[in-house]
Amino acid sequence: MGIGSVVAGAAVVLAATAAAVAVESRPAPRPVRVAGAGAPGVGIGPTRWHWPLPGPRAVVRHFAAPTSTYGSGHRGVDLAGAPGVDVRAVADGIVTHSGVIAGRGTVTLEIGAGLRVTYEPVESRPARGEHLGAGERIGRLQPTGSHCGPTACLHLGVIRESVYLDPLMWFGEGRVVLLPVRGVHARG
Repeated sequence: MGIGSVVAGAAVVLAATAAAVAVESRPAPRPVRVAGAGAPGVGIGPTRWHWPLPGPRAVVRHFAAPTSTYGSGHRGVDLAGAPGVDVRAVADGIVTHSGVIAGRGTVTLEIGAGLRVTYEPVESRPARGEHLGAGERIGRLQPTGSHCGPTACLHLGVIRESVYLDPLMWFGEGRVVLLPVRGVHARG
């Protein structure tokens, strides 16, 4: 076996291993308190995210990665809130969208590293292209348009290119799980 074959084989194993890293997502039937209420997010990497709502941190529904582009799943997290409370930016960003989609107010921020964060339902009027700092007010949580009735909740979604990601990772709340790689067997 030549050195080229060994290097190519190692590259395949490394690529397969990298593709097997995933964030575990679990459905939550009721709100779950999240540690660290009232403190800024811990963050993954250099970005520190701030919790977008006041009060205790409670997740009503967790992220569930879609199985395909148009497949079922939950492309974000639902955070318990009260109608009319301020919604704040999780990180510094530029407003790329502020409007109404399907009767719900939505705001999207481009926050760098190819990440876009969407908040809904939010009553807001930031201008497209406006810079918002971490913790700065985006708008108010709308009492209508929420799918968490009878209470209000904020849907917080994160996407990088065309891949939806679990927002809780950037608050230090997600759990990273290594998955087995299909077709690659450990040698013992």
